[in-house]
Amino acid sequence: LSTNSRNEVDVPFTSFADYVLDEFGRPVLLLKSDAEHSKNIAQKSNLVSVLLQARRMSRGGTSDGEYSSYAAAERCPRITISGELNPMSAEDASFVSGNFILEHAYAEPLLSEKSNQDFRLWRLEPSSVFYVGGFGVKAQWIDPSEYLKAKADIVASGAEALVHELNDEKHSADLEAATKHVLDIHDALKISVVHLDKLGVDFRVERKGNIVEEYRIKYRIPATSVEDAKSELNKLLQEAWEADNGL
Repeated sequence: LSTNSRNEVDVPFTSFADYVLDEFGRPVLLLKSDAEHSKNIAQKSNLVSVLLQARRMSRGGTSDGEYSSYAAAERCPRITISGELNPMSAEDASFVSGNFILEHAYAEPLLSEKSNQDFRLWRLEPSSVFYVGGFGVKAQWIDPSEYLKAKADIVASGAEALVHELNDEKHSADLEAATKHVLDIHDALKISVVHLDKLGVDFRVERKGNIVEEYRIKYRIPATSVEDAKSELNKLLQEAWEADNGL
């Protein structure tokens, strides 16, 4: 979270802050009244920016199949949202506090009616949204009204696990075949799956000359569930395998 520093001229004050998203994707943060951010907002401006970043597990895992580390930050998608940050009314906060506590258990006593810690939930109303897909891939400004209307992808709940599975060493030959016969790329040095959703899957391909490119492969029909996405992926890899083996 970045706020306008009250101690410096035209300099942001930035520190880590936990958050959840409300039903429209607006960030909700927990701040104490005497926190530096709260003081900056009170004395300077309530115009702030937040950087939200998805975490992806790195390729590999432990002996029992559990992935043990996160991918490098620059490879993960992230979004910067700027706008006005205001304290939520008690009524509005009541609808969000449960989700905040579910995500951040330490907040339960702080948000209790009996708490004397003077913590409140604040909500950011987006006025600008900037999305970065990861290192070396597309970055773009998003219309805030379009962001607020967006809905979570139906495959989102299982997407991370599928990405992990596809990036396992046992699927390296499958990814290579798909890159050759679907994308028509024959000089790939490294191939990885970086994202998938109900419409398709994104491949990141590293080629000679330090070229890093990202490609979207669409499913034949949109997936209506995680199982549908698995089925479409299996069809894609099977067809690529058959082409690679001259079948």
